[in-house]
Amino acid sequence: MQAVEAASKTKRTYLSAQYTRLRGRRGAAIATVAVAHSVLVAVFHILGRLVPYQDLGDDWFIRRHFA
Repeated sequence: MQAVEAASKTKRTYLSAQYTRLRGRRGAAIATVAVAHSVLVAVFHILGRLVPYQDLGDDWFIRRHFA
C-alpha cells in the first residue's frame, strides 16, 4: 500500500491519474486498493512476459475515448 500511495503522488503517470479519478468518486481507501490491483496486474504481466514497464500516461483516460 505504501508503494501505491507513492505512485499516486507522482506527476503525469497513469497510476496517479487512476487514483485521482477514483478518489473523487469512491474515496481514498477504495482508490488505493484499486490502484494496488492495477499494480499487481501490471507486475504479473511484466514478469510473465519479461518486458519493461511502459506507462500509459496521465492522458490515457481521455485518449482511449477519442482514439
